[in-house]
Formats: sequence, C-alpha cells, structure tokens
Amino acid sequence: MRYRQLLLLSMLLGAVGSAERLFGADAPLQPPTDDQKTWAVGFSVFTTSDLPVEFEYLAASVPQLLLSDLHELPEHTFSPEERTAYQSSILRTAVTKAQGALDTLVKARDQIVFSQATGSSREQQYASSDAQIADARKRLAYLSSLKPDSVAVAQTKPIVLAVDTSTGRLFPSPDERPAVLADAQKLDAVVYGSISYQAGVAYVDVYVYNRALNKVVYHRDYPQSPERLYDWIPFAADELAGELLGRPWGSVSVSVNPSSAAIRVDGNLVGFGSATARYLAPGTHLITVSESGYRDVTRDVDLAPSKTEQVQLVLSVQNRGHAIIRSTPGGADVYIGSIWSGVTPLTVPLPDEPEEVRLSLKGYLDSHFLLSPAGPESVERTLVTSAIDFPKIIQARRDEFYTHIGWFLLAVPVPIILNGLFSNEMAVAQNTSEFANLTPAAQNQVITSGNVFYYAAWGTAFLAAGLFVNAMISLVEYIQAGEEYHIR
Repeated sequence: MRYRQLLLLSMLLGAVGSAERLFGADAPLQPPTDDQKTWAVGFSVFTTSDLPVEFEYLAASVPQLLLSDLHELPEHTFSPEERTAYQSSILRTAVTKAQGALDTLVKARDQIVFSQATGSSREQQYASSDAQIADARKRLAYLSSLKPDSVAVAQTKPIVLAVDTSTGRLFPSPDERPAVLADAQKLDAVVYGSISYQAGVAYVDVYVYNRALNKVVYHRDYPQSPERLYDWIPFAADELAGELLGRPWGSVSVSVNPSSAAIRVDGNLVGFGSATARYLAPGTHLITVSESGYRDVTRDVDLAPSKTEQVQLVLSVQNRGHAIIRSTPGGADVYIGSIWSGVTPLTVPLPDEPEEVRLSLKGYLDSHFLLSPAGPESVERTLVTSAIDFPKIIQARRDEFYTHIGWFLLAVPVPIILNGLFSNEMAVAQNTSEFANLTPAAQNQVITSGNVFYYAAWGTAFLAAGLFVNAMISLVEYIQAGEEYHIR
C-alpha cells in the first residue's frame, strides 16, 4: 500500500514540476500565442446515392480534380467573425490547460498527506505546493479575464492542402460529421460533398466546413450529367477558391512575343511567353516582361473580382552600342566567345551578356578581356611577344621568393640566441658577490663577451630585417609576373 502511495506521489510531483515550469512564479503573465503558421484544408471522398456502378469513380475523382485545380491557392484571409472565433478557440485551449495544471497541483498537494515526510520536511513541501497552486490560480484567473482580441493572430496564413497521412490520398468521407474529421486531423477547413443520381442527372453538393466557426460556411448544389462533370470542375473550383481564400480574386493572362520572354507579376516569375497568374487580389498589379536583347516592358493592370484580364505584349529589339577593338601591333584576329569576328581594328556590337574576347596574332601571346553590355566603347591592347617565356619567369620569381624567405627564417633565431647569451653574461656581471669573486681577467672576459653578444645580436637583427625586406620585394616581383601573364 505504501509503495503505491509513493509511486502515485512521485508521478504527481513530476506533473507538478512540469506545471511549475509553465506557470511558476517567474513565468510572466502573457496572453496565449497562435503557434499555427498555416491554414490547412482537407478534401474528402464524396458520398454517393443511387449512383450507377459505372459512375462510382466520381466519388473520388471529383474532389481529387477540385484539389488539383486549387493547388496554387496562396493564403487564407480571416474574416472578422472567423478571426474572433479563432482567437476564442486559442484562449479556451489555454484556459483548459491552465485548469488542468491547477488540478494536478492540488492533487499533488493532497498526496503529501500520504508521503513518508514528517515534521519540517512536510511543512516545506506544503509551503512549496501552496506557492505553486497560488501561481497557477493567478494564471488561470488572468487567462479567464482575457478577451479574444488579446490573442495575436495573423490576418492571413498560407494555405496548405492536406492529405490523409496514412494513405497519402483524400480523407475518408466525414459522413455529415466534418467537425470530427477536422478535430482529428487538425484541419482548419474540410471540403466534402455528395453525389446523387436521378433520371440521368447527377446532383453534386459541395460543402466547406470551417473549424474555427464550427459550421458549414459554403454550400453549392450543381445538377449535371455525369459525362459532363469534368467540364464543370474548373467552374466549381473557381467558385470554391473564393471561399477558401476568404476574399474575392481575379486573374491575368499574359502572352508575349518573343515566346522566350520572362513574365513577372508583382515581381514574381509566373512563366515564359504565355502564363496566367490566378488568385490575385482585385486592384492594380504590375506586369514586367523581359528578354535579353529586347527592351523591358512594364504594364499596370486593374483586376476586377471573378474576371480574367487578357494582356498581349510585343517586345522591341534593344538598340545596342558598339565597341572599337584595337591592338598594337594591328591585324590581330578577334574571337568573341569561340567565334571569329574579324581583325583589329574592329567595331563590334556590345553583347547582351558579358563575353570573353580573345586577340590572337602569330608571334605574340594571346590577349584576353571581357566585353559587357555597358562597354567600354573602346578597347586597346598591347600584345606581348611570344619570345617571353612567362611560365619560366614566374617559376624563377617563385624560386627567388622561396629562397629569400628561407634565409629570413633561418636568420630569425640567431639574434634571439645571441640576446639570450648577452642576458646570461649580464646576469653574472650584475651579481655583485659572484662578479667580485672572479679574477680581474675573468671579469674582463665577462664584460668583453657581453659586449660581443650585444652587438652581434643587434647586427644579426638588422640582417634578419634586411632579409625580410628582400623576401617581400621578391614576393612583389612574383605577384607582378603572375599579373602580367594573366592580363596580357
């Protein structure tokens, strides 16, 4: 019996620790936050009634086609009613958690009676438990006093079209209980429906359940022949999109000549040559069309709700400037990219994108440079005779640098060692008792040795400094040789 009591008490104390971390005295009293970053929509299989066997496939194919047609939905905009309901839901959840934490703390305090602690230990446990309960009650009272608008919720959230994680397909039919499906799968909206069949006509009912509002916010019924349901899908999807977006929308269809031109709407790339941007908010939007070698075109378009604006644009060829390429000596072959373009002096049009230009003349090293759309309008290059062996020169400069830096590194320890020897002689000379015990000849030798080491240390230090300067000069010559080779 005692074992069970101790086990129960330890479990409750663990829960108390968790509650203390959440609602302890140091935890600030703040409104709950909305941690959900997206707005999830789930599509379920439609129910059927009196549907012939050959049309049973429509139960899954109709919602699947609606889902596919709506895959570009950008974000959901909360209505004032929905926003308040969503805030209230977050607040209720926080109050429920706070009440649960308080209940756990109270139970843990009650179990202290059955613990093995006695005297002051039990009093300390009671005092600690009472303090935690007081903090939990304070937080519960604070949350209970809040109004829904104290919870910060974004005005819009990106729409995520969710699927059943267990199957990777549509969710099962909610059987007229969409709230159960929404709660179980954490869906903000559920699209479901039914298909009945009478006298050769299929009656399709489409519903949207909103979890925050806890009600069906959209219902449309469409009578249609089963064979023509596929033609009806785009119309139904466009109408359904407005409800899922939470706002009206329009679209713009742009076609451009040439067909390789990039089309951007409000700065976002939507396609090349021909493209349609859907689900745009009504109002003014900026269309930008660009292609290399053509002048960019921008156009403002005003979109009306449920309308598609058609825009056709033709780009004009951009008049590019020219560049004159000269060489000394002249007559050098000019290659732009890998294509021969003529001999210097040569006037060429500026390219649409930066391109490498190579000048080649027998008996001289090739000269390379970049030509860009911005110019320059004149390029002059002095060709270097091929008699100069740049790789050999670079290698010689490199070997000189390595030799000089090696001599410098070998010279660095010498003044350090000589300075140490000088310090030793000075230590002897400064030790009055030891120096006085030496013979005059020995004293003179200590002073002479100290002077030799002193001047030798300074001399080798100056030598090392000179070797360092010489190494730096060799490094500069090495770098210059490499630059002359690469910019020829």
